Amino acid sequence: FAGNWPHFAEVVKGTSPRFKHPVEDFSDRIELVKKAVCDHSNGVRFGGVRTVQAGDSGIWSSLEGFSAVGRITQEGARVPSCTIDEVLGDRTAEFAKVDVQGGEVNLLRGAATAIAERRVKVWLIEYMGQPEILDLLKGYVVFDNTYFILPHKTIEPDLSDFDVVGDVLLSTGDVAINAWPKQLPSGSYASFFARHRQRYRNMWTDLIFVDPDVVDELIG
Repeated sequence: FAGNWPHFAEVVKGTSPRFKHPVEDFSDRIELVKKAVCDHSNGVRFGGVRTVQAGDSGIWSSLEGFSAVGRITQEGARVPSCTIDEVLGDRTAEFAKVDVQGGEVNLLRGAATAIAERRVKVWLIEYMGQPEILDLLKGYVVFDNTYFILPHKTIEPDLSDFDVVGDVLLSTGDVAINAWPKQLPSGSYASFFARHRQRYRNMWTDLIFVDPDVVDELIG
């Protein structure tokens, strides 16, 4: 999304007004790829974009024109696309963070070679219950993180199966509940997640997928 590029460029250069302290210029070490990432390089339509407007309040208020919620859709502007395999080439990545508004499965399909050859050592992926993510990353060791629960606006949430950590303000202005499940399943994790998720307006977590060869190093 072109509205995000100037803000990302400021972060890379260390000149973003959001930084409270001087930050090093990393522009010689970071490449901003101005493409949508998915499972092909034929281009996609990118839409559903809600941008920060002048005078907005909240955590993104200083980033006029920025959007945290755009996604690949059937409508919207046509933009170029790429895959993780194309960008990574024959290199190895120590860490990949994936937060792509529901497009995680297509992104991972475009990383089939990197996954098969374990050339991404650690993935941090926002997870909303898609069993395909677990299938595509089979063979990695999986750790969960705190769970975000967005309750229905008019229904008091049943949190009896969770230990509540606290509240967290989202970029949308909603307040989510941060919690840990009191007990994880012995069976299907995707089924467990789906069963709990249907009780709320939304629920998600960040799953950490680790190459077995580096688990001890990561824990250490």
